[in-house]
Amino acid sequence: MLLSGAAELEAGAEETPPEDMSVVVDVEITVLGGGSDVEISAEVGTVLEAVELSNVDAAVEATVLVGTVESAVLAGTVEATVLAGRVEATVLAGTAEATVLAGRVEATVLAGTVEATVLAGTVEATVLAGTVEATVLVGTVEATVLAGTVELSVAVIVEDEAE
Repeated sequence: MLLSGAAELEAGAEETPPEDMSVVVDVEITVLGGGSDVEISAEVGTVLEAVELSNVDAAVEATVLVGTVESAVLAGTVEATVLAGRVEATVLAGTAEATVLAGRVEATVLAGTVEATVLAGTVEATVLAGTVEATVLVGTVEATVLAGTVELSVAVIVEDEAE
């Protein structure tokens, strides 16, 4: 089953505040094991779609101002709040929670949880069974967890390639 939504907020009059400027939002949600395609038109803001099939129980909640959320969910939950950036999540069974101000979160979850808060940077997480909690101000976090918990907090990562 393919759930896709696109919303565009047209620019208002000249005296309109900046928050009413043109905003384009694309949300693509793919639920594995589905049947027919469903197209959804939504307004800028919160997009909440729940899918319940005989063998699939998946929910995707996305709040997007400017950015993209792409999710493939078999059984689990993807919660994404994006101001400007990108969230890519593939969940077989578990939860991927991402809050992105400006940056990118890529999460692949077999069974477990990925929680990521990104101010500016990138979080790449692959979880077989366990939990990854990542908070990034500026930089990149890459985590692979087979079983257990990883908690990461990165303030600034500076890569000096001159040496």
